[in-house]
This record gives sequence, structure tokens and C-alpha cells, in this order.
Amino acid sequence: MAAKQVELALSLSQSLKRRFTVVDGFDASGNPTLLVGPGTAGSQSAFLRVLPIPSIGTDSVGLTQRSFGPHSIQVVLETSTIADVALLTEINQLPLMAEVVGRGTRVELYMSANGNAVDVADITSANLKQTWNGFNVEFGVMAAV
Repeated sequence: MAAKQVELALSLSQSLKRRFTVVDGFDASGNPTLLVGPGTAGSQSAFLRVLPIPSIGTDSVGLTQRSFGPHSIQVVLETSTIADVALLTEINQLPLMAEVVGRGTRVELYMSANGNAVDVADITSANLKQTWNGFNVEFGVMAAV
């Protein structure tokens, strides 16, 4: 886990805690995660994970290159009874996504099935709905792809 990855997760957590209940954690690979809201099925919840974007190169001895650059924030929202419409209301989505996009990372939006509590298992290619790049003065172009 890189220092930049931890800094992004901590700053995002602190900003979101001003408005939401946030539980910090880690996935099985040691990547920082944030659970926003109660985290139960049918609730106003979101799951976030901060990841470095994988390096495509190798170092001078042929090992996987350490990541110093761009990062990605993955956001999982539960789908309502209407396809591709989040259960999380717009009044809660707007401040959440403003904080996420404002970190200057690539943002990936995943939508889990209705009646399914949001968690890391919902981050699959089948659930990916949107990807975009953020920009931030603090983290600058270093963070965006």
C-alpha cells in the first residue's frame, strides 16, 4: 500500500465524516475501503475503495514497478427497483460524488443489485456503469490518468 493511497483514503474519509457516517476498513488485499451509511440492504449507503492504477512496466531487475502515480476510487451504489438508478438519493449522491471526484483520481461507478448490501464483492466488470477522470488543485494531474 502506497502512502498516496492512504492519504487519499484518509482525506476522503475525514471529508465525508462531516456529512455521513463512515466506517474505515481494508479489503483482503490491504486496499483502504470506506463504508458510507449503515451498509445494509435497502439503505442510503455507498462503498468506496482506493486503489493505485496498476503499473504496466517493470523495474531495472524485471520486477513489477512500484506505483507512484495515478489512483482510482471505486464507488459502489445499490440499484433501486428502477434499473441503473441508485437507491442513494440525489441529495446524498451529490456531496458524496463531489468529494470523490475532487480527489483528482479516476472514478469508477458500480451498481449492485437491488436488495444487496454494498461491499467489495460488487466490484465486478458486470456492475461497472461509468468511468471518468477527476481533477483537483491539491492532488493535480499526478492523480488523474
